[in-house]
Amino acid sequence: NGQTRQIDVGKIGERYFLTVAGMGLDAYVVQRYDEKTRWRGILPYFYLTLVTFFQYKPQEVRLRLPDQEIVTEPLLVAFANIRRVGGWIIIAPQARPDDGLLDVCILKNLSFGQALRCVPSLFTGKLMETSALKVYQVDHLEVIKPAHWPYQVDGEPVLGSSCLSVSLLPGALRLRCP
Repeated sequence: NGQTRQIDVGKIGERYFLTVAGMGLDAYVVQRYDEKTRWRGILPYFYLTLVTFFQYKPQEVRLRLPDQEIVTEPLLVAFANIRRVGGWIIIAPQARPDDGLLDVCILKNLSFGQALRCVPSLFTGKLMETSALKVYQVDHLEVIKPAHWPYQVDGEPVLGSSCLSVSLLPGALRLRCP
């Protein structure tokens, strides 16, 4: 039963992703989660996010979009093919998996108090209404980041190059949907 639907597939470096890839705080949390916890679920993830937040040092990242270049020291940068990351955080409220565009979400570096005030909007999809998040829709970009800075691809930590190509393959995956 159901219908066939074609969705976009993202690519960062040599890795493909269906949901969200990113760098910054989320990549460090994912890396720690992968390395340091035997237990799975939401509680270790929340704990590691809190601990990592206080240890995280933003680094300069350069994003070369088709029509502009952005230099920033973000809390995180997400390349979203869908609205949600981790199943419950709405990082890119306007992202659709079949629109031929990636939502590049740049969350500026925030103090703990500012971040705490933003938490409810992560679950309601209203983070875009704050000044903390900027979103750009593109089909490709180039990222220049510190070489030691990890990134994550659909929740899997990756260490790699300081220069990454991020692109989208429109309609590359056919799914059977209810």
